[in-house]
Amino acid sequence: MADPERILIVRLSHLGDVVQTLPLFHAVRERFPAARIAWAIQPAFAPLLAGLEGLERTIEFDRDGGWRAWIRLTRALRGFRPDLALDAQTNWKSAAVARASGAPQRLSLPRDLWREPSAARLMTASVAAAAGPLEHAQDRVLHLAREVCGSAFDVRRDPGLSADELRAGRARLAQLVPRLDDPALRPPAIVQVSPATDVRTPPDASLVAALVELHRRRVPTIVTSAPRELARAKALCDEARRAAGTLAIGADDHRDAAPFGALAGEPETLRSFASWLAAAAERDARFVSADSGPLHLAAAVGLRCVTLAGPYDWRRTGAWPPPDRAGSTHRALVADPDLECRPCLSRTCARPGGRECLERIAPMRIADAVTD
Repeated sequence: MADPERILIVRLSHLGDVVQTLPLFHAVRERFPAARIAWAIQPAFAPLLAGLEGLERTIEFDRDGGWRAWIRLTRALRGFRPDLALDAQTNWKSAAVARASGAPQRLSLPRDLWREPSAARLMTASVAAAAGPLEHAQDRVLHLAREVCGSAFDVRRDPGLSADELRAGRARLAQLVPRLDDPALRPPAIVQVSPATDVRTPPDASLVAALVELHRRRVPTIVTSAPRELARAKALCDEARRAAGTLAIGADDHRDAAPFGALAGEPETLRSFASWLAAAAERDARFVSADSGPLHLAAAVGLRCVTLAGPYDWRRTGAWPPPDRAGSTHRALVADPDLECRPCLSRTCARPGGRECLERIAPMRIADAVTD
């Protein structure tokens, strides 16, 4: 088959999955430098791709827009006229998008790796099966990339931040941690506050206690959250500050303590968020989070991550590469002692004692993982 002239990548959602599809984009661009590339994506995540060098356009699909959204999407897809569509999502919705594009070649993973295997029938072909297990979601995308582009490409996971974006990120980080260059302080820690209703979210009390312990150890902390969680994140910061105010920091007074609980909660784009995370990676910062989109973005820009792996399996959905692989700098914490029901993929917890898989991750262990 001749090299494709127009390539469509289909990865509609969510943030973490979009981030984990970036290596496919970079590999395709490297392998087919003359090709025009588009990406089908939901509007909430499209801003991450804005300014991504080599991406001609994003084609947005409003999943809540009903049949009119499908009409708009189909028109945009047919206007691009791809000759190759790569489905990195592997479910019925993404397969339908690939089919609607009219691409004569529609390629994805083998059927047994699909989230909804029956949808694979909408592809024209699948890549060869992997020689070994593809346990992590990132491994599956990389396998697709290697089969399409060959094995000689450099794995790039970043969102292609510009020099101007990186400069702005460093300035933002300096605002959040004014004493960034103080040799008496450790590298910063960024703590992600996830929705309280998410089964993967640790108890508020654990996060507060971890923030206090990091303060005691002279770790500047930044608390970040989605805009809808901002009030809760602020409340957690306030509670931790009150608790930290009673601490004695060794023989020193509190003027020498670490800057505490800067709240990075103002509205910002996904790319500006990625920019100051990349700046934090330059400072050897740590990112603490449950399995979440921000966790995967943090890992993609080079941050060392601590995954609070409550019910989910860090080998499948934690920061990549997983801690048990050579060269990984990430850590994953699970319940101690562990539970017979963990890991699971349930969106709710039916255990009578509640989410013990998260309650059994002691705050001291979180602080240890950050400062080791």
